[in-house]
Amino acid sequence: MPVYILDSAGLFRISLINSEIMFTTNEAVNEVVNENEKLIVNSYIKNSKLKVLEPQKDVLKLALNIIGANPKLAEADISIMALALQLGEKYDVTVITDDYELQNALALNNIKCKGIKTIGIKKIIQWTYRCTGCGRYFKRPFEICPYCGSKVRRKPRKIKDKTG
Repeated sequence: MPVYILDSAGLFRISLINSEIMFTTNEAVNEVVNENEKLIVNSYIKNSKLKVLEPQKDVLKLALNIIGANPKLAEADISIMALALQLGEKYDVTVITDDYELQNALALNNIKCKGIKTIGIKKIIQWTYRCTGCGRYFKRPFEICPYCGSKVRRKPRKIKDKTG
């Protein structure tokens, strides 16, 4: 059964989404600060059109391991990723997000996603981190190289076109 998981961008435009089953997390709901948008989101929650779930701790830990220490992803993004992993075992999940960084992380893990206001990513990028001084590569980000003290920059390691 197809379901949508909404991050804050999806919540901001929830009235544009036509689905019987929609999920989100408390972290994403907490990003809705505009009073009118809060009223709309809360009405969907009260009418059981939007279910707020928290991912299980072990799935949240798995999402953190998959994503790594990506400083560009917020707690809400990680909770959405974890919920997609968790519900993906039972449903055909599509995440609604305009966050390109989250879309990329989802695509790397074969989780469907689409934008609500944006077209979405066209390429999937695997990132690596490289020291500007000694040239060492790292799988996780550092601001400063632990070997030589130079700045570490994020670099695309592998890029492929997104299909579907």
